[in-house]
Amino acid sequence: NVKDRATQLVTKVLQSFKNADIESAVQKLSIDEGDILMKYVYKSMELGADAAVCQSLLAWHAQLVAKFGHGAIIRVFSGRQRL
Repeated sequence: NVKDRATQLVTKVLQSFKNADIESAVQKLSIDEGDILMKYVYKSMELGADAAVCQSLLAWHAQLVAKFGHGAIIRVFSGRQRL
């Protein structure tokens, strides 16, 4: 599936960031970009990531929630478009 391969690619890119660099990267995102990234975080978890990947994804999730609030989570789950 093309969407799953795209998600795997995004996951690899997210994993390449050091934890110290995640906050500054998230701070540069617009609300729409943050929502899209949050969709990829959830989709990556859904695809069965291992513990190291999940740890990285949870770091991204925490920074996205810190900047965009719980609205980011609500927008992802209530949106009609899926990855």
